[in-house]
Amino acid sequence: MWRSGQRSACAVVATRWQHRQRTAARKTMAASGQAALKSSYTEQYRRSLETPDEFWAEAAGDIQWFKTWDRVLDHSHSSTHRWFTGGQMNTCYNALDVHVENGRGDAVALYYDSPVTSTKRQFTFKELQQKG
Repeated sequence: MWRSGQRSACAVVATRWQHRQRTAARKTMAASGQAALKSSYTEQYRRSLETPDEFWAEAAGDIQWFKTWDRVLDHSHSSTHRWFTGGQMNTCYNALDVHVENGRGDAVALYYDSPVTSTKRQFTFKELQQKG
């Protein structure tokens, strides 16, 4: 006879089997996700080499520019290259203000964790914007 709160041997085996099935399913999903990421990465890497101006212009489209660039990559200087010549942007605006303007001001923007002072703190986009 089983005491209250005790599970039968069959219930224990069934629970372990379900756990193994869930673990196997998670591993399969993770592996397929990693394969997709690798495939996506490989494709993006190939594009960056074959059509660099197009690739980087597309990537830069996710940034707010105050003035759009004239050229993505300027090779006219012999010793250096210049990226997005003629373009103007503000890094702080892109890092903070855009998030506040898009309704994510109360989301955590920065986790501060100091092992020296044992201080842990979170800062939202709005808090960082106001400190600026």
